[in-house]
Amino acid sequence: MSRKPRIVAAVMLALTLGSARVHAQDAEPEVAPDSIDGAAPAEGGESETTLRAREHFKKGVDYYAEGDLTAAMVELKRAYEIEPSFRLLYNLAQVAYEQRDYAAAERYFKDYLDQGKTQIEIERRIEVERELERLKGRVADIYLRTNVGGAQLFIDDHPIGTEPMEKPVRVSVGRRTMRAELPGRAPATRVVEVVGGEPQRIELSFAAPVDLTYEEPAADSGPSAALFTGIATGVLALGTTGMAIWTASEQSEYDDAVDRETSRAELDDLSDSVQQKALITDVLLGATIVTGTITLILALTDDAPEERAASSALTFGPSSIGARF
Repeated sequence: MSRKPRIVAAVMLALTLGSARVHAQDAEPEVAPDSIDGAAPAEGGESETTLRAREHFKKGVDYYAEGDLTAAMVELKRAYEIEPSFRLLYNLAQVAYEQRDYAAAERYFKDYLDQGKTQIEIERRIEVERELERLKGRVADIYLRTNVGGAQLFIDDHPIGTEPMEKPVRVSVGRRTMRAELPGRAPATRVVEVVGGEPQRIELSFAAPVDLTYEEPAADSGPSAALFTGIATGVLALGTTGMAIWTASEQSEYDDAVDRETSRAELDDLSDSVQQKALITDVLLGATIVTGTITLILALTDDAPEERAASSALTFGPSSIGARF
């Protein structure tokens, strides 16, 4: 709507709360009652309620003239809440129509006819009925359902009720966002292309609930017994290797002494040293084999490392090695 027609329309809206019938642009606008039942008249013959309603109405007219339809709608609704004259419904329907909220415009026009009844002149009634016929092609019935009962339903972020809903929802044509919310579930959302005059059945499906049960992580049992026995096996293997090399060196020295001239005492000392080192090498080799075996067993049957670590042990004697596990 251009600036000039909008101002003309605003002037006509302003006249709806006038105290007498007037004419503008060859049309006779609606006239609101001067007071409501039970309200005490204020100075000048009008009740305080009517004066408040008139103030909000005038603000709505100003916003309408400026092109701010949203603010105009807010002020007109407030005026109707304060003094619910059926004549204001006609103005609300006009603003809703310009906002392209066809479902709201249809609702306001129907309420206007229902509440006004015989007070509405025949020309105005014919006009409104003609508008309602046009609006039939601009709205549609939506039957909204969900796969879980009790969900809160929304269309374009406006709450419309709780599922299940027995009656359809009247929606304006265009792209509409349907949403359902349920505690403990992610919202179910769907964008729908609404075609005028064509009812649609829409189902919003909630995803399966997510199990948010917290499980305490298993306590860290620390290094296993197999690790310790494995380290011991490595150390013993290194010691065995070193001792074997030393023993071989002593044996080579003894053999050289036999081939050359030397004393009997020196040969006896070398022989004793070789035998001692050979014995130590054998002991270390035995210990390496035992710890290696324990490590293998623990690694293959590691179901209770703490208990085995406490019960497994190596025992050393002067000339023997023992294992317990």
